[in-house]
This record gives sequence, structure tokens and C-alpha cells, in this order.
Amino acid sequence: MFFAIIMAILLVSRFVSYPTVVTAPVTITTYNSPASLIARSTGKIEKLLAGNEEYVKNEQPVAVIENIAHFEDVEILVSFLNSLKNDLQWIDKVSQYFPPASLSIGEVQSSYLRFMTIFNQYKEYLQQGYIQSKLRLLEEQIKKQEEYTIELFVQRRLSEEDLQLEQKSFLRDSILFYRGNYPISVNEFEKSKQSLLQRQSAYSSLKASIKNNESSMLRMKESHLDLQVQLEKELHQYRMDLEESFQLLGVATEQWKEKYLIESPVDGKVTLTSYWNENQIIKAGDVLATVIPADRSMIIVRADIPSAGVGRVRVGQEVNIKLSGFPYMEFGMIKGKIRSLSLVPANDVYIAEIDLVNGMRSTYNIDLNFISEMTGTADIITEKSRLIYRFIKPLKALGR
Repeated sequence: MFFAIIMAILLVSRFVSYPTVVTAPVTITTYNSPASLIARSTGKIEKLLAGNEEYVKNEQPVAVIENIAHFEDVEILVSFLNSLKNDLQWIDKVSQYFPPASLSIGEVQSSYLRFMTIFNQYKEYLQQGYIQSKLRLLEEQIKKQEEYTIELFVQRRLSEEDLQLEQKSFLRDSILFYRGNYPISVNEFEKSKQSLLQRQSAYSSLKASIKNNESSMLRMKESHLDLQVQLEKELHQYRMDLEESFQLLGVATEQWKEKYLIESPVDGKVTLTSYWNENQIIKAGDVLATVIPADRSMIIVRADIPSAGVGRVRVGQEVNIKLSGFPYMEFGMIKGKIRSLSLVPANDVYIAEIDLVNGMRSTYNIDLNFISEMTGTADIITEKSRLIYRFIKPLKALGR
């Protein structure tokens, strides 16, 4: 009878398969992990700008820690600075911008006053246009001098022709006076010579006027060039000072935000933890709230496989995951496959990444709600062997 029972067990074990598993703790999260909103200074919560379960966008303010600045004024300043940042040519168009005045912005005030001073000085400098006006006047004078030069050249040409005619006339009179064939009086000869001298003097005066005019034009052009260089230097200095003050103001504003403003780093839903109301005191380093990212489609499953069992784990093996918050007898398990296995251990465990076969749908056909940082147990099916081999392998090991 005993022998029959043993044979029956062996016969049944020949046909029954029994999976060999490696059990490991598992964590399920997403690529977009929940973001903790941490206070970076100690003080009262002056403003709580988002409630529990409220949807917020990336960089949206969630809370303001008490400080001497008015948050609304800081918002006005930030909006103005953003309008300048979005216009790459804003320095060339300062006349079109009007910085907000009478802002109470606390620690940012000194940087803003310096920016405002340089901004208004540069704006006034451009509006007055003193050097630009002098340049335009010089350009008009140079243009008139050029026109006058043309007139002088015309007069010189006429004077030169008149002088040539007078020289010929004097030459004839000289021949008549010295040869005596057609004698002329001494008085007539002297008048002819005087007329020639007058023409020569007029011609010389015109040549001198042309040279003086050219010298005057050179001086005006030199003055124009000096003014142009001065204008470019002053414009460059104003632009450099304005750009520098703008950058420093931006840094001061970001430092204020870093210190007193708590913003969401992602689009998602706010979950308040220990702080629910304004005027509560929060300490630097405390978590004000957590933002659950809106985009959570990429689920990451990681199992910490102990060194003792890693030798049996292979890529592609099936995994049954039992979640701590969802008892598997009631909700079932979720199925997965090993996607990758780390080559070196970290803290005596190997990290296996697991792909979910049916997402968060369980073996009971239930869609499980994803909760941040879910934990559980992964049963990695390393092999499926017949039950009889479970009895034979230990005997073979003993035999060796």
C-alpha cells in the first residue's frame, strides 16, 4: 500500500509543473515623480495661492513666505522684465517702454532703483538728442560748404578766362608801347598793366578762398567724426550700463523668488501635507506640499534582487507583482517581464527594471489606481519545471 502511494505521488509529480521563483521587494513610480515643494526660508505663510487637490501649472506660485516686499508688486516687476526678455531689441526701443513706478519690492528695491535711474537717463538722452542735433547741423553746414565750393570753382574758371584775356590785351599794349609802331601813351600802358594786376589779384583771391573753404570743410568733417565717435561711445556706455543693471535686477528678482516664493516645478495637482492655512509658520527645509505630475503615463517598476538569487534571474522572465496597498487575494496581481538587470550591485542588491504587460490591470481584470511610490513584492518566475525534478535535484546534489 505504501509503495502504491509513493508511485502515485511520483506519477502525479511527473505531470505537474512547479515554478521556481525569486522574491524581491518592488517599487512602482513614474518618470515624472511627485515633486516636493520645499521652503527655503523660515517665516509665516503670507499667501497660500493654491488649495489642496488644485491643479497648478509649471512655475505657478503656490505660496509666499512673509517678507517686506509686496507680492503683487513683485509680480508686476516680473511681468515687466519678462516683456523685455521677450523683445531681443528692447534696448533699441526704450522709448516704447514705461517701467512701473512706486513698487514696494523689499530686497529687490536697490537693484530696481539703479535700473530705473539708468533706464530713464538713457531714455532722456535719446529724446534730447543733443549730439544728434549737432551732427545734423554740421551735416547741413558741410552741405552748404560743398555748394559754396562748387560756386567758387565756377568763379575761378571765369576769373581764369578773364585773366587770360587781360594777359593777351596787356601783351599787345606792351608790344605797341615798346616798339612804337602804334605808339600808346604811358598813361594808357599803365592802365593796361593795372588792369592785368587787378585780374591776377582777383584770381589769386579766388584760389585762396577755395583753399580756405576746403580747410573749413575738413575741420567740420573732423568735428562731425569726433561727435560721431562721442555719440557711439556714450550710446555704448549707456547700453552696457543698462544691460548690466537689467541682468543684476533679474538676479535679485530670482534670489527673492528662490527665498520667499514656492513655485510648482511641474504641471500637476497639489497635495497639501502639514500646512493648510496662511499665517502658519514654516521652517526652511520643510515640505509645504507635493505636486503630483499630470503626465504620469510612463510607469517605472524596479525590483531590488538580493545577491543570493540574482544568478537565476534573466531578461524576459515573467514577474507576478503583489502590491502592498492592494491585497492580491482581493485585487489580484499585475503581470510583468524583466526588461533589464544591472550588471553591478548597489548596496548588495541588483536592480531589475520590469515592464508591465497589461499596465495597472490586475489578473482579476481590475484597473488599479496608481498611487505615488507604490511598493510590493515581485515573484520572478525563473523556471517552470516538473514537480518530480524538485525531488530528484537534491538527490543528485547529494550524490555528487
